[in-house]
Amino acid sequence: MKNKTKRPRTPLPEGSTEEGIAALAHYYDNQSEDDAAAEYELGLNKKGYTWIPVPNALVSDVRQLLSGKSKPVKKKKTLLTEPRERLMEMQKKRRVAARGHK
Repeated sequence: MKNKTKRPRTPLPEGSTEEGIAALAHYYDNQSEDDAAAEYELGLNKKGYTWIPVPNALVSDVRQLLSGKSKPVKKKKTLLTEPRERLMEMQKKRRVAARGHK
């Protein structure tokens, strides 16, 4: 027999009740695929809203930025932020290295 340990209860979101959450879960658990698709389409076409695809790796950063609690982001050096001369130098090294491996 497994030893069951009680996990601490997660606090409910502000303004939520257990009954409200149960009703919401019941609604979505019993929703047909057609109703779910229609609800999804309605959400996509809602006036006053724009949907923007965000790479998964950036979702938490975008949420923080939108919340107004963002810290200044330090730009990482990438090929897009380095000076043109440095890029040209790197490309030249790659071409030379590629010729040597033929």
